[in-house]
Amino acid sequence: MDRSSFEMDSTAIYAHSNGYAYARVDGACVTHHSTILTDVPAGFSVDHLNWQKMDNRRANLRIATASEQISNRTERADKKPPPPELTELGIHRLPRCMRWDVGEGKFVVDPMGAMGTQISGTKSVKVSVVNRFRDCLEKMIAASQEDDEVTRTRVKLAHEYNALVRAAHVIFPEIFPDGPYADLESMCGELAYCQACMKKLPPPTKTDVLHGYLNVPSGIVDLPHIKSIAIVKATQNENKFILFDSAFVDAVANLPTCDVSGTSPIMVATRALRERYPGIVSEADVAAKKKILLKDIVWSSFLGHPRKPDDATIVPLNYQQYDLRAENLLLLPGTSKEHKSPEGIPVIPEGLGISMRFWPRGVSLATAAGTTQSKKSPWVLFVRVRGAKRSSFSCSATTVDTVLKEKVLPLLRMAAEDFDTVNATYQRLLAEYQSVTS
Repeated sequence: MDRSSFEMDSTAIYAHSNGYAYARVDGACVTHHSTILTDVPAGFSVDHLNWQKMDNRRANLRIATASEQISNRTERADKKPPPPELTELGIHRLPRCMRWDVGEGKFVVDPMGAMGTQISGTKSVKVSVVNRFRDCLEKMIAASQEDDEVTRTRVKLAHEYNALVRAAHVIFPEIFPDGPYADLESMCGELAYCQACMKKLPPPTKTDVLHGYLNVPSGIVDLPHIKSIAIVKATQNENKFILFDSAFVDAVANLPTCDVSGTSPIMVATRALRERYPGIVSEADVAAKKKILLKDIVWSSFLGHPRKPDDATIVPLNYQQYDLRAENLLLLPGTSKEHKSPEGIPVIPEGLGISMRFWPRGVSLATAAGTTQSKKSPWVLFVRVRGAKRSSFSCSATTVDTVLKEKVLPLLRMAAEDFDTVNATYQRLLAEYQSVTS
């Protein structure tokens, strides 16, 4: 306690089995900290910032709401220890909110605070337990916010508490035992603790399997035949390939972990992300925990373009949101809803006599049963040209080639004089992406 609080008769203070110090006041037994902070409003309680129930210094006590106490609580006493593969590396507790799901064989981060959704690591049996932990840890670091003021205060007070316990033992060893001490490692913020755990993991080798794939230096796959590199991520449903130009290999190696569960790779706007990309991530983005598209970072940070205007969208020429090569990225006016990409790769079915491998950009074929078209022309070619309503052309398996050549392509060339040049690039980029992902 503080010297100013020692005016109370010290003989009336004692430690209870629940870890708190108690005192006798007017014949009643009350917690010692309640005699220091006396005006606690209804619905509030006293919180020990550094988690040490016997540290009743005024600086260590605050009046807090239930949610504030929960956010500052220690680990649950019944939390299971990490798998032995991690304890052998000196990791004796998992980061807060992270648990090892034995049944699924993966690490999971339950929703809490800034992380509003559950985070799951890979459960591929090809991946070692250490690398499954690495995968989940990378995702947690990407979603974590910077350590707050309460965390910094907690660590400072814990340092002071340990120094006081040690000094008391040195001066009066027959009275004061050597401990227990506050666990400083567990008290640091989750971001700092996750980073500390990452440092304890051995660097991946060429023979390690990460995310279900064999690891190569820097976790990057070299694709010299298309002058590109790729990061490969395995999700529960499919494998995700993120393509970049080879020239940016160093920048790619230092990228924060991305969320690849959606249609486009994203990152959560954190303080660390703003410090790395100040021209892309704003203070308002951090406050709102905005999702930042990886293609926006590539556009401005890698390629050196100005930050994307709010009334424009970066669109992949070949529709593939994970193909972030410079040649494939276009800045177009309008919102993302105006530039929706079709699902999958628009491959032209074999046997139709069409020389192209993929439907031109803006063209799609409907062959579903139940259409209102005649039996003679049961198919429909849809054509969407920017700034105009969608056009449709009836056809069949035997006439689709003719309709494409005589009606669709002239319409596309009329809308854009450079259609043939752009279409050739589009066809090549799409073929290269398909060759990698298949």
